[in-house]
Amino acid sequence: MKTLCSALVAGILLCLPLSLAAVTIEGQVRNFTFPEVMFNLLFGRFHLFMDDEIILPDAAGNFRYELEVDEIRFAQLKFKDKTIQLFLDPAAERLIVELDYAADDLALRFSGDSAAENTFINQRLYPNYHDKLRTLLPEQSSNPDAVDHFATEEETVEVDQLNEIRDQISEANYELLRREISAYYLTIRLQAGNNIGWRNHEEYEAHWMMRSEELGKLIDCQSANKFAPYFNHLIHTYYDHLRIKYYYLRSPADSTLWQQRFGVNSEAALADLKRNDKYNVDLYAIGKAGFCEAIFEKLLSNRIFRSQRDGDYENLIRIYEAFEEQFPESKYLPVLKAGMERI
Repeated sequence: MKTLCSALVAGILLCLPLSLAAVTIEGQVRNFTFPEVMFNLLFGRFHLFMDDEIILPDAAGNFRYELEVDEIRFAQLKFKDKTIQLFLDPAAERLIVELDYAADDLALRFSGDSAAENTFINQRLYPNYHDKLRTLLPEQSSNPDAVDHFATEEETVEVDQLNEIRDQISEANYELLRREISAYYLTIRLQAGNNIGWRNHEEYEAHWMMRSEELGKLIDCQSANKFAPYFNHLIHTYYDHLRIKYYYLRSPADSTLWQQRFGVNSEAALADLKRNDKYNVDLYAIGKAGFCEAIFEKLLSNRIFRSQRDGDYENLIRIYEAFEEQFPESKYLPVLKAGMERI
């Protein structure tokens, strides 16, 4: 297996021809009897499965790994069934990770460069947002005002905790993490509405739809780091809102417009096109109509990547060729091209 460094030079460097910086990850995992640890970069919210890299700890659990990055990237270290999140900064030369596999909380400790950022994302930023939403009582999660109140209070707590480490991190990293917090709680607000929308279209239209429209206006088209996981969760959750509108709340008068967007000339042809494709053509047509170009580029790249990974091949070539044509200089293209070649 190639080292991650060479895999990145072969893949990511081609799409991001900027200066690379070496980041060393080292540390110790105690009470870990398995032979290997898995490292993986994230492509937004999806891990780059084709670049899974194996780290072999020594008998004492010590490990060391080096990779090259040219911008902030998020990654994961997987210790069998337990995963920790990594914030990789090109300006951080050495990150030290210590944990106890047998401990319920892993007794996780970071030191070295970017320790504060890594501690923060593992302690505060990356609980599953579906789980956090489920902490609400049913009467709260079905009330848009209650969800908004909950999200506002929780976001305030996390911003306060981020502010406590502000003097330990760069201003750029602070702003990135602040945007991720915002994306996390926008996602929760949108997801609460989507949960209603899929099962009760009338209630969604009456109480949630316009709120979700307004939340969508807060998505930053000029986001500086489109690999950030919750930025990617956010754009996909807002896309689900657009799908609910399309499937259940569009006017019959919109039929011609949507036929044009899908490239067909009748409702029958549209139904036939989508009969065996629940994902790809929907995202292309609905996403292109609903997002600015910069976000649509990331949204579509995520869909292509996921289709390659999960075997959703219906219309995949069609949307990949459309991506190549619309975004010929995209930094995501080499990863997607490699995936198409494997297929």
